[in-house]
Amino acid sequence: MQRIYFLAGRSSSREVQRNLERGEGRSVSYAAANPQHQLSAAMEALLEVRGVAKRFGARDVLKNISLNIASGEFLTLLGESGSGKTTLLRLVAGFEQPTAGEIWMSGQRLDTLPPYKRRA
Repeated sequence: MQRIYFLAGRSSSREVQRNLERGEGRSVSYAAANPQHQLSAAMEALLEVRGVAKRFGARDVLKNISLNIASGEFLTLLGESGSGKTTLLRLVAGFEQPTAGEIWMSGQRLDTLPPYKRRA
């Protein structure tokens, strides 16, 4: 199964940045538009990002990002430069701490662990 997540759905990078700063940027999943791609109850999420936000100083980079990725699933993150793709990956890896939200892998909370103790 493949899902594509867009971290910003605008074409103009200036418009994307303004919308992210206003909190209007959000993840839009391919799965949301295609119900047959939703995770079934039988498929346990390998990675869960729950309401994650990241702020650098006065600038909100990510706001309320949530996604579930099943074992064996292929995921693509797409977005304009500055939309938060690398920040999200750094949060999962533990190189940054989320301002809000939680990150779980196989039932274990990751955002409270240092990078060297994560299986990410």
